[in-house]
Amino acid sequence: TTLEIDALTPAVRKLHPTEVLSTGGQKVKVDLSGFPVFAASSDLIVTLRGVPVAATLLYADARWAGFSFLAPAVTSGVATLLVKHVNYTSLSASTELLVTSAGVSASCRAGCAAPLAGGTSAVLRLQGFASASAPAHLTLDVDGVVALVGGVTPVAGSPGGVDVSFTLPAASLDAIQVVARTKTTLVSDATVFAFSDVTYHRAPRLAAARFNAIGSQILLTFDQNTDGANTLACEAALDTARLGAKPACTWVAPATLVVALGQGAAILPGETVTFLGASVRSANNASEPAGPSSATLERSVRSEAPKLLLSGPSEIGSCDTATLRVSAASPRPLTFRWGSSSDAMLDGNLTTEVSPSLALLGTRLQPRVAYKITVQGITFLGTASDVAEHTLTVLDGVPPPLLIIAMPSTPPLRTKTLWVSAIAKYSACAEDTTASLAYSWAVSRGGEYAEDRVLLTATGAEMQVPEDTFSPGETYHVRLLGVLTSGTSASASQIFTVGRSPLLARIAGGAARTVSRTATLTLDASNSADPDICPPPAESAGGFSGAVTAVACQDPALQFAWECTVSGGTPCRLSSDENLLAEIAAVRNPTLSLSTLALAGEAFVSLSVVVSKLGRFATASVTLDLVDGPVPDVQLQTIKFSAVRAAFRGQTTEPNATFSWDVTSLAGVPLVLEGGFLASLRAFSPTGAVKATFVINLASLAARASLTPGGTYRIRLSVASQTYTGSGTAVAELHVPLPPNGGSCDASPLSAQAFVTDITASCESWASENLPLEFSYGVAPASSPGGDGNTTAVQVAWTPVTYLPSYSFSLPAGTFAALVRITDALGASVEVNASTLTVWDAPTNETGQEEQDLAAYALAAGAVGRMQNLGQISQVLQASKAVVDAFAATPLPRGRGVVASSRNLLASSSRSLLASSS
Repeated sequence: TTLEIDALTPAVRKLHPTEVLSTGGQKVKVDLSGFPVFAASSDLIVTLRGVPVAATLLYADARWAGFSFLAPAVTSGVATLLVKHVNYTSLSASTELLVTSAGVSASCRAGCAAPLAGGTSAVLRLQGFASASAPAHLTLDVDGVVALVGGVTPVAGSPGGVDVSFTLPAASLDAIQVVARTKTTLVSDATVFAFSDVTYHRAPRLAAARFNAIGSQILLTFDQNTDGANTLACEAALDTARLGAKPACTWVAPATLVVALGQGAAILPGETVTFLGASVRSANNASEPAGPSSATLERSVRSEAPKLLLSGPSEIGSCDTATLRVSAASPRPLTFRWGSSSDAMLDGNLTTEVSPSLALLGTRLQPRVAYKITVQGITFLGTASDVAEHTLTVLDGVPPPLLIIAMPSTPPLRTKTLWVSAIAKYSACAEDTTASLAYSWAVSRGGEYAEDRVLLTATGAEMQVPEDTFSPGETYHVRLLGVLTSGTSASASQIFTVGRSPLLARIAGGAARTVSRTATLTLDASNSADPDICPPPAESAGGFSGAVTAVACQDPALQFAWECTVSGGTPCRLSSDENLLAEIAAVRNPTLSLSTLALAGEAFVSLSVVVSKLGRFATASVTLDLVDGPVPDVQLQTIKFSAVRAAFRGQTTEPNATFSWDVTSLAGVPLVLEGGFLASLRAFSPTGAVKATFVINLASLAARASLTPGGTYRIRLSVASQTYTGSGTAVAELHVPLPPNGGSCDASPLSAQAFVTDITASCESWASENLPLEFSYGVAPASSPGGDGNTTAVQVAWTPVTYLPSYSFSLPAGTFAALVRITDALGASVEVNASTLTVWDAPTNETGQEEQDLAAYALAAGAVGRMQNLGQISQVLQASKAVVDAFAATPLPRGRGVVASSRNLLASSSRSLLASSS
C-alpha cells in the first residue's frame, strides 16, 4: 500500500503590522502555516536581519501557528524576518519587515493598482522630504526597477509633505496579484527614504469549466474576481457553435460565469472551452482586458439522475394501441432502455427501443396477462435514472376506454399541493363514442392498491391532493377508475414515492452585516427547518406590513454546527489565549462576543452554520464587516420570494431610525434606471426605499429592464440613528430566477382533418433550477396577435396547467398557431410557438353556404360532445373558441337572410357551449 503525504510548505501567512520604526519597541504578530507543530516558544527560531529575536508562541496546531515579538532597534530599510522550527531546521519561511525613521513615510494616493505591463501613472504622498521640490531631488524604484519621476508638488497645509507622480514599470512577476514595494530616496541624503506598496493585477484567466448537476449549464470559474456583472453576450465570450440556440451567459458571482445552454446543445465533457476575453478585467478594473484562455470541460462533481414518469393506459382492448410515454426534466434528450420484467420474449423485443415513447399493439399481447413494462433513462453525461415500471393488461370482451394519469415526473413533496388529472379516449373499436365517462380516484398507502389503506378519494377528471397528506419517503398508489354510462369500465394506476424536502438553513440578519469589533451577538438560526416537519413562515394576512408568522414548531432532530473564520479561511481564536479556537455552542441561537476574539488586523469575520438531519445537510453563512466604533444593530430578512415578487424586512432596536434601501451589483454599485436609483422608483418598488419593508415588483418593466434572469444582486439596507455617528448596514442576496430553458416544442401532424385527426403538441429537454415544470398549451388563429407566442394576446385559448409535456387536441378548419407556456415552481415562465397548423374540412356533397355551415357545425358539435363526455374540458374550451373565432372572422353581408341568421345561430350556440363548458 502506498500512502501519499503532502509535503509541508511553511509560509508566513500574515504580518501585523508590516512596518515598524527604527527605534524598536513595537509588538509584531506573525501568523504561520505549513510548519510542524510548535510545542513551546523554545521551538521557534526567529531572526531579523540575521539577529535572533525572542519570540512568544501564541498558538499552534497541526495547520496553523502564531507568535509575537518586540521589534528591536535597527537601522531603517528592509529587514528579512526568518522563521524556523528548532527540530526541523531545513524547513523555513521568511518575509520582509519594513523599518522606517520617525517622521518619514510614503503612502500611495492614486494609481496604486496597475496592469502587469505597467506604463500607468501613480502618485505617492511623502512626509519628511521637505527639501524635495523637483524630480531630480528624488530617486524612486519599484521592486528594484527604476521608475520615472514626473513631478513633485507640495501638499498644502502639510509641512514637509509632497506628492510625487511617477510612471510604473512592468511587474517583475506573472501572477494574479503582485504586491510591489516602492522605495523613494532623497538624493541629497540617502539615509532619508520611505517605502510604500503598489499592486499589479493580471487579467483574469479561465481556471475551470464544469457542467452543473443536470447538464443544463456550464459553470466557468476564473482564477480571480472579475469586473463582470449581470449578463455577457455569449457570442463575444465563447465559441457558441456547440452551445445550442441562443445560449445565455450570466455572472452569478465575480469569478463565476454561468452559461445556460440553448436548445440543441452538443458540447460534451472532455471538450475544450475557450473564453475569448470579452474585455473582462480584474475586479478593480486595474488589469489589462482578458485575452483568450481555455479549460477542459468536466462533469459535475455530483451528477443528478433524472426522475422519470412513465405514463400510459393500464388497460386496453385488443384492437387498441397502448402508447407509453416517458417524461423527465432533462436538458437534452435521454437515451432510453425499454424492457419487460414479466415477459422474457417481450423484453428481448424491446431492447432496440430508445425513444421516449413506446407503442404496443393489443393484437401482439396475450389477453388478461399483466405485462410489466420497464424503462430507464440515461443522460448524455452517462447518469442513469431509476427504473420506472408500468403495468399493461389487454382486456377481452367489450373494449374499455383508454385512461392515463397525468402527474409530475419529479417526486411529490409533503409541503406542496399535488394535482393529478385524467386523460381519456374511446377505444379504437368502441361501438358507442357518445357515452359519458365518470371518474373516481383513490389513493392508498404502499405499492399495491388496498381498500383498507385508502387515505383519499375523489371524483371528476382532476384530483387535488392537499399538502400534508403524504409522509416523506413513503410509497403511494393512485388508482383511477373510469366507468362509461354503458357500464364498460377501465382503470389506470401510478405508483410514486414522496420525496424529502431539502433542509433550510437560515441565519437571521442577512448575508452580511456591519458590526462593532466589540459587539456581543446572538446568532439566530431558529428559522432553519425541515419543511416536512416545520413549514416555512407564511406571508401575513395584512400583506407586506413587515410581519410574518413565526415558525410553528421546533424540530428537535435538527443538529447545528457553527464555524467562525477570518481572512484566509483561518479559524477564529481567543484573544486571551490564541492557542485556543473560538468555540460556538452547537445550538440554534448561540451568543458570540467579538471582543473575546483575536481580530487585530482583520476586516471581517465569517460565521457559518451547518444544519443536518438524517444524512441531509444545508449551510448558511453571514459576513460581519468590522468597524471600530458603535453602529446601529441592523438585521434583514427575506419574507417573500417568487418569480414576480420579492419582499424584505429590516429591523433595528434603535428608536426613530431612518431606513434606506438600494439594489446593487455584486460589486456593490447601486443600480440606476433613467437617471435615478432603481430602488427609489415606484414602478420597481411599490413600498419605496425608505420604509422598514422593501418590496420589489419583479414583473414590472423597470425590473425587467434592470435585473437579468439568472443574475445575482445585493439588497442593501442602511439604518441611521441619532444615537450613533455611523450607519449600520445589512445585505441580502437576490437571485433572479432563470426561466426554463434549453428545450423545444413542436406539434404533429402539421396538416389535419377538422375534428377527425388528433394533433399532439410535445415538449422535450426543458430544464430549470426549480422543479417541477408545468405546461400550458395554447391555440390561436395564426393571423392573430399572439400567433407569434405573445402571451398578452386574448386570442390565445390556453389550457389549465398540466405536468405532462404532451397534449392532444382537434380543431375546426383553419390555420392555427400552437403555443406552449412552460412554467417552473417559482412562477418563471417562457412561451414558445410550437408549430403552425393547417386544418382542413373533409369533402362534402353540400353546395350551399348554409348547408356547409350546418354540416361543419354538426361535425364540431359531435366532436365537442365527445370531448365533454370524456371530461376533456381543455379541449372543449379550445375547440369551442376556435369555432366562435372562425365564424367571427368571416362575417356575412346583410341580405343573406336565412344563411346569415343560421350563422348567427351557430355562433351563438358555440358561445353557449363555451360558457357551459366553463
